Amino acid sequence: MVRALQEELAARGLDPGGGDGRLGPRTRTAIAAFARGLEPPLPADAPYWRVLGALLEPAA
Repeated sequence: MVRALQEELAARGLDPGGGDGRLGPRTRTAIAAFARGLEPPLPADAPYWRVLGALLEPAA
C-alpha cells in the first residue's frame, strides 16, 4: 500500500523519495505537502488515513 501511495504522490509532482514501499521521512514530507494543498488544507499532523482518502478521491 505504501508503494502505491508513493507512486500516486510522484504522479502528482511530489517527491516521496522513490517507490521502496517504506514510510520514511521523504514519503511523510510528501504526504504533508499534499495535505497542505487540499481545499481546505489538512493540518500537517492529519492522520494518514485522511490523506489516503483524499488521494483516492477522484480529481475534480
